[in-house]
Amino acid sequence: MKKLIMGIICLLVASTAGTALAVKPDNPGGKVDLEAALQAETDARIAADTDLQNQIDENRLDIVDNAAQIQANTDAINALPLGGGVTVLSNGNPLGAYLSGGPWYDEVNDRIRYAAMLLLSETNFMFFVDMDTTAVEKKILQLPIWFSGPSCTGESFVAADGSYGPQYSNQGILYATYDYSPIEIYYVPRGSTVSDVDLRSFLGSDNCNSYSGTRTVLPVLPNNPEVTGIPSSRNLGIITFEWQ
Repeated sequence: MKKLIMGIICLLVASTAGTALAVKPDNPGGKVDLEAALQAETDARIAADTDLQNQIDENRLDIVDNAAQIQANTDAINALPLGGGVTVLSNGNPLGAYLSGGPWYDEVNDRIRYAAMLLLSETNFMFFVDMDTTAVEKKILQLPIWFSGPSCTGESFVAADGSYGPQYSNQGILYATYDYSPIEIYYVPRGSTVSDVDLRSFLGSDNCNSYSGTRTVLPVLPNNPEVTGIPSSRNLGIITFEWQ
């Protein structure tokens, strides 16, 4: 009996030992494959980050180079002598620089039309030249001059609600009195501001005319050639152009 029991025990031990030896680790190759994939992805990301950083560094160098080139160009431009463009002559004498305006082609009516020409004086004041085709000698554009007092007294103004007003006030601009003899020249000082003013008279139609009302205006002063660079005469003579 004892021998039988010992035999059974030995048989059980042998059976258990065989089972233990037959057990293998779960998919060791799969684990190795996953680790390899993670490492490869990490390496790829590191390489991409390195390429991106290299590109950033190259762009930074390009920006520095471009900034240096811009500064060099600016310095070269600033070193150039002043001048250039179209100079406008009055009876052969320099009057100012051409800015805009003048003759233009009317396609609808197939004809040349003439608009006021905007010039810049040698002291950097703007003024319009009336390009009336019937006049050989050109003249400064005329506008009514308004006054705060009766009989064309008090402070003087030019209307700022028309085509030739406030957009030029920061630069300063000249006008001639409108259909009034003797012709007088007025200028809008640089930096003038638009305001609504009660007006009582204006120069126009060869008279000082009464008026009562409020208009949007810019202040004007009688012409001072030393300030504006333009003589106190509306007649500018024969206008010619010269490229500088």
